[in-house]
Amino acid sequence: MRRFLSFVLIFVLFTGCAAENTAAGAAVETASADATVGTAAADATVGTAAADATVGTASALDLPEDSKNWKLSDFAPALCEADAEEERYFIAEGTEWENTVVVRRGAQEGPSVYIVGGIHGDETAGWTAANLLKEVCPKAGTVYILSPANVYGAEHDKRTTRSDRDLNRNFPGDPEGWDAERIAASIYADVEACSPDLLIDLHETKGPQESAPERDDLRNAVIVNDVAQISDLVWELTVEGDLTLMGSPPEGSVNRAVSEQLGIPAVTLETWRGEVLKERVARQIRFVEKVLTFYGML
Repeated sequence: MRRFLSFVLIFVLFTGCAAENTAAGAAVETASADATVGTAAADATVGTAAADATVGTASALDLPEDSKNWKLSDFAPALCEADAEEERYFIAEGTEWENTVVVRRGAQEGPSVYIVGGIHGDETAGWTAANLLKEVCPKAGTVYILSPANVYGAEHDKRTTRSDRDLNRNFPGDPEGWDAERIAASIYADVEACSPDLLIDLHETKGPQESAPERDDLRNAVIVNDVAQISDLVWELTVEGDLTLMGSPPEGSVNRAVSEQLGIPAVTLETWRGEVLKERVARQIRFVEKVLTFYGML
């Protein structure tokens, strides 16, 4: 039902946008009139990213099994072509939950994107991709990368924190609360301070379980709390892309907290753990590449 409502929502939203843009003579008319030609001709960079997707998959599958030997350029060379400056700083500094945010700045002014990987420590592709993205070289704008957000969970292949709490149900957090609340509070405060144009939250899913058949099928899906905030991007990722749109991120998630309380658009990617790790990481990186291309950062 949730998926059906999501499709109804995006259909109504984009039908209205298309009608408005047609009256205004905008470029959406070209894209909607001929999706194939529109993708290739009206937006060369997005077309290139889409064309490179197959190549990215093939190269990723040729990589060695040990992820410690992977480099970002193995998956997406376009993400490593520019010169970028790097900064690092701590959040929750001086506590047992201290973590490092990597900042990659392009030579030109531009948007900013905040990437979070590994809120759930056992969702390996999310934090593996985010760790590789610490090498990203945007031509314009700034990319913040926090990964793995749940250090304990990643180190122990565990979804939850040391106190067995779900970090993604504890935002915006509490600096004086239990560990999940404190970690969430430090992340939330940093996102608020950075005030990015978009937050990307990288996750994975096992898909519907026999024990919970009513659970939504999140395989290769994007979750957006407020489609209207980033309608054009959602169109690129779903209608023009190969991802399924899902709504209603859970209460206490970073997606819902920053979009509702800070007004910062957020998108969550879910890849399917039924695929091999290399392919899942490739999907995560291609997704980020497409987002950064959309924002003119590459």
